[in-house]
Amino acid sequence: MRIRGTPSERALRRATVWLLSFTVLFMFYASLYPFDFHLGRLSAFSADDLARSLTWRRPPRSDLIANLLFYLPFGALVTSLTPRRWGAVRRVLFTLCAGTLLSLLIECIQVTTSTRDPSITDVTLNALSAGVAALLALSARGLGFQPALPELRTARPDVVAVLIVVLWIASHAAPFMPTTRFVWYFSNPGRALDW
Repeated sequence: MRIRGTPSERALRRATVWLLSFTVLFMFYASLYPFDFHLGRLSAFSADDLARSLTWRRPPRSDLIANLLFYLPFGALVTSLTPRRWGAVRRVLFTLCAGTLLSLLIECIQVTTSTRDPSITDVTLNALSAGVAALLALSARGLGFQPALPELRTARPDVVAVLIVVLWIASHAAPFMPTTRFVWYFSNPGRALDW
């Protein structure tokens, strides 16, 4: 499929797709860390566990902030990739649905971990955050703010800008860096899933 538009718009769209991909990967990584998967938890998941997951619980402040912040870039990036011909309402609803589905997928995977606790509260906050980001992105565009990345018109982006982004991501990802246990799971994938 060919991307339409000027070379700058095509480069911006490609960059947005890459940013969205890295954002989703980071969200999975942060939501499932430290990767203690136990498939036996699926068979032990009872109706009581399901009812507990579906009840509204007041999250700790750190979880509340993380749930709201993780989905802001996701919502803004998805909104910027949706076709403009859809109109504002359809774009916001699409982003809201995408955020909800991604959050549900992550919460379902968290059922198999021993250190994470799936919750409908997380799904609701994540969907709300994606929706708010969509509204903010559309409002900013309506006010005349447009992303302008002239560096992307060339074959090579600015090295300093890329270095700043990489250092920023590294500083925020430091608590989630792999440990020796992660490397052990990577070299023994059968043990990681508790087969």
